Amino acid sequence: MNPNNADGYATLGRILTWAGSPERGEEEIEKALRRNPSPPFWCLFGLGHARFLTEDYQGTIVAFQRGVETNPSWLPNRYYLAASYAEAGDAARAEFELGQGAVRSVIPSVIAGELTPYRDRDDLNHFLDALRKAGVR
Repeated sequence: MNPNNADGYATLGRILTWAGSPERGEEEIEKALRRNPSPPFWCLFGLGHARFLTEDYQGTIVAFQRGVETNPSWLPNRYYLAASYAEAGDAARAEFELGQGAVRSVIPSVIAGELTPYRDRDDLNHFLDALRKAGVR
């Protein structure tokens, strides 16, 4: 109802991304960022996630790094950052991110799909393959 509600656009973008429309998700999150230039960490996750699924790994890394800077203890930004580094060919940074905080302790739940509600199985497999490249076994 409020066309300037940045959180509303960001939330819609995250939903669209999980539902298999990362291009549309990124568009909505970009609208949120135009309305709030100091976004919360979860909004930056949404942007990085959409870019990850469209294979824009450099853009993904920038978004997730900003998310980590905003809230270093929020783990999804970290394990997606590790996956993004792996896809970009930077194994050392991927391994570093996997070693931060409690990232490795949540990986079993991530792999089981408990923290990754993808509608499209191919999106989940893309992410899981990237985690394997990052060093998750």
